[in-house]
Amino acid sequence: MNKKIVLVGAGGSGKDYAKKILVDLGLTEHISYTTRPPRTDEVGGKDYHFITENNMLKMITENEFIQSCYFPNGFVYGTHIKEFYDKELFIMTPDALEKLNDEIRSMCHVVYFNIDPEVRLERLSKRKNADNPNKRLRTDNEQFQDFIDFDAEIVDEKFDLDILIRSLPIEYQTKIISTNI
Repeated sequence: MNKKIVLVGAGGSGKDYAKKILVDLGLTEHISYTTRPPRTDEVGGKDYHFITENNMLKMITENEFIQSCYFPNGFVYGTHIKEFYDKELFIMTPDALEKLNDEIRSMCHVVYFNIDPEVRLERLSKRKNADNPNKRLRTDNEQFQDFIDFDAEIVDEKFDLDILIRSLPIEYQTKIISTNI
């Protein structure tokens, strides 16, 4: 089995943009579960599986997730076991990665988007229906302060397809190149 690609980065770092590129190139993306209500442009089952807190807690109790995290905003997010084994591409937080057991973590290739905070603040400020950009930046800075659990790092905020592909394991580079020639 190919390693799972896990994209990690603070808000506004480009991980959603990278995910869209990789999905367009043929990788299959997982859909997280969350207790957060959908934003105006989000679709249930496409962007997230939006569920109640009671249902989420029941699923957590029944060990249906490889990881689940409580966010400071009070919402819970989780990666379902079936999604993990069926899909190739994931977005996670450092806290989510820490909750993976050693076997699951060894099956992952983590790409960290370590983008300048000023660039991220500018991007976050342009988002509609987003959290307070300065508050989000502070929270992210705390969460990523000592983050070192990654296999590849992207620091160029204008990363292109070549940089993104080179950050992936060779089996994905080969797959993307051979299917998109």
